[in-house]
Amino acid sequence: MLVSKIMQVLKNLFGLNKKISAYTIAIKDREGNADTLDNYLDINYCTNYIDGEEIPTNEFLNGKRVYAKRLITSETMNGTDNLAIEHGITDFQYIWVDLANSFYVNGESGLDAYYRCLPLIQTFYTSVSSTERTSIYIDGAYVYLVSNGGWGATWKKIITVKYTKKND
Repeated sequence: MLVSKIMQVLKNLFGLNKKISAYTIAIKDREGNADTLDNYLDINYCTNYIDGEEIPTNEFLNGKRVYAKRLITSETMNGTDNLAIEHGITDFQYIWVDLANSFYVNGESGLDAYYRCLPLIQTFYTSVSSTERTSIYIDGAYVYLVSNGGWGATWKKIITVKYTKKND
């Protein structure tokens, strides 16, 4: 919808009679790299990235672009130790965990669908056999998952970190 509005504005400004597509307009970033307007407006950091890759989002905080980085691990949590995951982000001004896009995913087959993906925003999970509490926090070098329950290797721990850069 936004792309079609931009196209209509350009069409009206330049009086063009031919159809303009978001694929024919190029946008350059600060480094001079070009991309189509369609790709620039359709950044989806939740699906279009590799583990640990920095993705610029279409969000801004205090005039600075927000970046996202997803961290994925299958490391086992034994219920007594925090799981520390190095995020590798050093040039941030503000940094936080995007709780809406961070979760546990179970790879075992045969489980009911509602057990397959659990968001990290819940503070505890209760089943017939146990009550497990979980939490997450971040500091200058690590994201920490904290839980009194065991989250084995079949559970992927997927954490999305967002941040702004100091010199951006």
